Amino acid sequence: MGQGYNFEQLKAEMIARSREQAWDQAKLEWDLEDVFRVAEERDCLCGHNPILQICTLRNQLTQQTAEVGNVCVERFLGMRSKRIFSAIKRIRDDENRSLNKATIEMFRKLKVVSYQDADEYLVFYRRRKNITDEQRELRRDVNAAVLTYVNHRAIRSAMIFKTLGGRAATKGAPSASL
Repeated sequence: MGQGYNFEQLKAEMIARSREQAWDQAKLEWDLEDVFRVAEERDCLCGHNPILQICTLRNQLTQQTAEVGNVCVERFLGMRSKRIFSAIKRIRDDENRSLNKATIEMFRKLKVVSYQDADEYLVFYRRRKNITDEQRELRRDVNAAVLTYVNHRAIRSAMIFKTLGGRAATKGAPSASL
């Protein structure tokens, strides 16, 4: 059985990677950059163990990154990562399902999906019927690109994790990009 969530420990870890030293200001420096699921259990910065859904956060002022569990990102930082994990699971289960807007925008920002494809996808992403064959094909292509990215990201993170002796690459490490 894993350890519980320690908000004070999470705050201290995030503040140590931030320019501001007050939590209310420091947490505003961070953006959700990336999400992926790992096979091996990890520890969150808050001390919770095990975590499998990893969120990479990037500090916009210091450019440092931190890998944090999905629950901490939702509960303490107020970022909506759960919706992104749900969308990825949905398309993993059925390639014909749609991603949600937040997920499309995150992967557009990561350049996994082109601006043009993302804009087109957003036109029909809520539709279940009345979409053209071209739109279905675009949906499958975008979904495949997202799944390929998150799979490669998880593999790369696992390699880095093992190289570092079971510690997540966080402090000052650049985010992995594929």
